[in-house]
Amino acid sequence: MRRLRSIGLALAVGLAVALVLLCARVIIDQAVVWNDGPPPGVSQGVFVTPRKGPLPLFDSMLRADPFTILDTGAAAFVASDPVKRDNQNWVRLQVPFGDEDGVFGWAGVGTDDDPSVATITLAACPPLPLSVGIIASLSPAERLLCFGDRQITIPIAMLIDQPGVVSSYTGDPDWLAEQSRLLMYGELGAAGESEAVAVHQSPEGRMPPLDSWITVTGHFGDNASSECRRNPRLPGFPHLAPGEAALWCRERFVVTDFDTVPAPRPSFEYERPDRGEPG
Repeated sequence: MRRLRSIGLALAVGLAVALVLLCARVIIDQAVVWNDGPPPGVSQGVFVTPRKGPLPLFDSMLRADPFTILDTGAAAFVASDPVKRDNQNWVRLQVPFGDEDGVFGWAGVGTDDDPSVATITLAACPPLPLSVGIIASLSPAERLLCFGDRQITIPIAMLIDQPGVVSSYTGDPDWLAEQSRLLMYGELGAAGESEAVAVHQSPEGRMPPLDSWITVTGHFGDNASSECRRNPRLPGFPHLAPGEAALWCRERFVVTDFDTVPAPRPSFEYERPDRGEPG
């Protein structure tokens, strides 16, 4: 009887170990991921560019049709470490799409030995003080990486309301997680500049005057970002993986203060240095 109990206990332990090993496989987007390690150079937090022609992005690793294409020479932020499916590595990339300046999707980036993207080194972060043109020249991820949550003062700006804007995503809190109607222009104003930056206004702050020259103070990395939730409102826009809504919200510029100032005399135009060679 004791021998039978020992055999039964051994079988139960063996079954439990097998279940643990089975559950240890991480399911991401309906794909089983083995921890083989990321390909050299491609990991969360770097920027990449296609090296074998345009790169399609998908809402799912199960593919179907791509929702957008990353053109050769364009840069994208890698928002996840690689995972393996169908004998190649897949990563989450953040790219512009439609009226959104940063959506996330899956991209197959080749194998460890033959990657289809190259990592790139971006230009150095611009020094303070910043102009609207400088901020507009940076991607959302670059803005957050360069400035974190520090307070930034922009000496000359003008805010314009866009009443017809419809956010491509529903969001909570809506003032931060949805596309903003407020555009911030630089010293040439809306009539003289095409470059603008969408800004967000906390309900707790003072609303700056519109169509007036102001000095703007604000920050990226707002504290409310950790609670952000975003879901596609319009067809064709990809879904977000856990953590990506918070990242998107951290990349938004939130106005915290302002002062009215006299109309400016245009002084300079910022030209961003070229990116470095792909690595």
